[in-house]
Amino acid sequence: MTDIDCPDSPWRTSGLLTFAIAWITIIDPLWTSMDLSNFQMFLPPWPEFITVLLWSALYIARRVIGLLCTIYIPWYFNCHYSLRRQYQKLLTKVTCVMYHYKVPKPVREKVLQCYKQAWLEDKIIFPSSKLALYILPRSLREILLGCIKKTILDKVRMYQQCFLLVTSLSSKVQTETYSPGDIVCLQGALADKIYLVGKGVLEAVTFTGERLENMSSGDILGEIGVMHIGGFITRTATVRALIDTELYAISKKDYNDVIDNFPETKRLIANIGKKRLERSHYTARREACG
Repeated sequence: MTDIDCPDSPWRTSGLLTFAIAWITIIDPLWTSMDLSNFQMFLPPWPEFITVLLWSALYIARRVIGLLCTIYIPWYFNCHYSLRRQYQKLLTKVTCVMYHYKVPKPVREKVLQCYKQAWLEDKIIFPSSKLALYILPRSLREILLGCIKKTILDKVRMYQQCFLLVTSLSSKVQTETYSPGDIVCLQGALADKIYLVGKGVLEAVTFTGERLENMSSGDILGEIGVMHIGGFITRTATVRALIDTELYAISKKDYNDVIDNFPETKRLIANIGKKRLERSHYTARREACG
């Protein structure tokens, strides 16, 4: 998924970690090579028993510090990479939610940038079972939630309209089931059906494998080629099932025979197709530019 990456946190460059590594690799080996006679060269002409006591105290301190460093270094990296894995899971969860609810790409990019900045500044509290929306600025959080609410309302309205269409064609609607990984539509193939998602989750991708959007219950797919939106009569993306999926399929002929009787449904479906075509054209241009 191209939107997701995990920048290194500055927490990795902790001063204590730097000291621990320097102690294990440089200071301790140098100290080990020093004996009492060499140590006395760096001291004033003190009585021998004071020198021995000081040497013994420093020896004990060196061993204790070395032991603490050998414990601290693996503990530090284990904690860091554990948090890193949790951050990656959180970022994946947030990205999937935004794809699912069709959040526009500019908003998606701003949200992900805020999460990455919060990670760099150690502002994310783990473990985080939810989406940790508290790290987003209030204005951006409201925009994100507004996009999600709009998608939900659009999907409800679309489902209501499509339900009327499917009901009018009840004898001609075919139920098709797909397993995870099955291809529903292949980019470039002739469009001969339009589908309403009954249950499940599907993914639309370009021929290079870049994801355009996810679709779930209540979504429509295959409308561009069937309605000749933008002059297309073929599939403009490949759609595959991500989980067990059930679709209601209507043939192109049956759809075109009755769709004029449902002007609101036709308008809604056409608008969805135009928006998808714009997104696919944008993605194609971006891929062409490398």
